[in-house]
Amino acid sequence: MDECYVSLSWWESRWPTRKTLRTLDGGVTTSLKAIRSLLEEKTVSPPELKGHIAWGQYLDDAHRSDEHWGRFGTSSAVVALALIDGRDDHPPKSRSILKSYPLDRVAPVIPESWPASNPERKIEKLEAIRKKDFTLIMKLAYMVDALKPDRAIVQGEEQPQLIKYLTKRSPKNMAGWTTRPTKSSHGQRDRHVPTTYILWALRRFPAAQEKSVVKEAYDWLARELRHDKQRMGIDLIALAGLALHRASPQINEHAHIQKALIACDARVEAWVRKQDKKKLALERPYFNGYSQGSTTDYIILSPELLCAIYLLDRGNPPRTRKFVLKVVSEVNENVAPKTIGGVDGPVVIPRGFCVQNGMIRTADQMWVVELLKTFRRTRQQSERRLLPPKTGWLSAPRALGIVAIVALLLYILLTVIDNSQSSPSLLAIVAAIALMSVSIFVELANMRSAR
Repeated sequence: MDECYVSLSWWESRWPTRKTLRTLDGGVTTSLKAIRSLLEEKTVSPPELKGHIAWGQYLDDAHRSDEHWGRFGTSSAVVALALIDGRDDHPPKSRSILKSYPLDRVAPVIPESWPASNPERKIEKLEAIRKKDFTLIMKLAYMVDALKPDRAIVQGEEQPQLIKYLTKRSPKNMAGWTTRPTKSSHGQRDRHVPTTYILWALRRFPAAQEKSVVKEAYDWLARELRHDKQRMGIDLIALAGLALHRASPQINEHAHIQKALIACDARVEAWVRKQDKKKLALERPYFNGYSQGSTTDYIILSPELLCAIYLLDRGNPPRTRKFVLKVVSEVNENVAPKTIGGVDGPVVIPRGFCVQNGMIRTADQMWVVELLKTFRRTRQQSERRLLPPKTGWLSAPRALGIVAIVALLLYILLTVIDNSQSSPSLLAIVAAIALMSVSIFVELANMRSAR
């Protein structure tokens, strides 16, 4: 197994150092290369795409098909590749990432405008495949996220028309977006998932954020984060916080948005602290269902991934830093090749982020890349924001407790020795052990302070 995938030792997981960060960053490099290779290898090119490529929902051989592609999978792959190739890096790469494989061969199934204005054009014929996709609000949100994939920020004059098409689908009688038909009597329901994801997708489009319907959606989501403690899972709460935090300063500097982010901070940190003594469940993501009227669909999100990204974005509070490092470490290990038992013997699952039953979902790779790139940016900016506080485990209460325990043990030992009339040499041995214990604790404290 690649050295970069070796799990952190018991010691490193409890007392990480700058060397630990270097090890994790090496794993990040290998993980990003692995995911890129997987996305390059698992493209599909069915006849209707006329020699172009796309992606489906799955990347593992057991669940994917050479004929299946979709706008969810293609959008996720495009975003993941754009992030791997340095879209958000500082400074960004000088050449356009759209001119290198595989993004230079992606089918035009994520159009910048809709509906098509000239049916005679070959590109618009491809856009017209599965027209119903453009009536589904969640597919539109994913497509918007993949527009202008080589731009970290898209200025107003460059804003694709598809964004206008999406924002117009916000019902007039309520804030945000719903997956239900606009004329449905239950239209007010099923707003959390689409509204959260759309605002996340609009993070790179500041001009769109200035539209009144989008501002109303930000206000509504901020109120929900502050007051709704029942209907949103921690994964969706973290994603909503990311959508608010990454909005333009004209949006997120408002007092009510900041209050919502503070409420989000508290809820994410509380959830993370509960995971301290638990094994991470990276392979068991959450299902977020929503109704589309006659049918029900869902998106799958990992709370660990989203909470770690959110915490890094928000400055990575000291009490949650071990959690973030643990998530990055286990993600790197997860991306390594997996060997499972098969009918004809062991089967090696190719590299990529795997969930239950060896499934490798395209959308998961996008979130993993987002986390790993955010971790790397944070390390480049300040390693201190990744390491626990200098006092670490040896806080004042713990130090006091250690001193009290050592004093009590010494008293008991000396009492026993005195009653047994032991020789002076035994007393010297006991004193040496006591001094050695104290020196070890002092040395550990000094090591922590030196970081």
